Amino acid sequence: MEAITAKELTAKLKDYQKKCVILDVRNPEEFDEEKIEGAINIPLGDLKDHLKDLKKDKEIILICLSGMRAQRAANILEANGYKCRILTQGMIGWRKEHPPVYQEMEGGEE
Repeated sequence: MEAITAKELTAKLKDYQKKCVILDVRNPEEFDEEKIEGAINIPLGDLKDHLKDLKKDKEIILICLSGMRAQRAANILEANGYKCRILTQGMIGWRKEHPPVYQEMEGGEE
């Protein structure tokens, strides 16, 4: 399977959302805390039960925190006839490309 970097995914994100599925295999709490726009969440442990929900005619971009769960998900999907790519360095790599924006809170102590 091929990999895709955060920079490549960023450049193609709008186009990719029409042509592929961005699948985040982290647990729901991780996904709710931080996610890539347009991504769907199916935790790795639930993936086998949701294969029927994914279309084989669309490439699947797999995301997790560092890439390890995405690799395991890719093995499952490819064994079942799906075409996958893994986001290099997962959300860690995504954060490097898209650092979080912090806003100062109003009414803080002086």
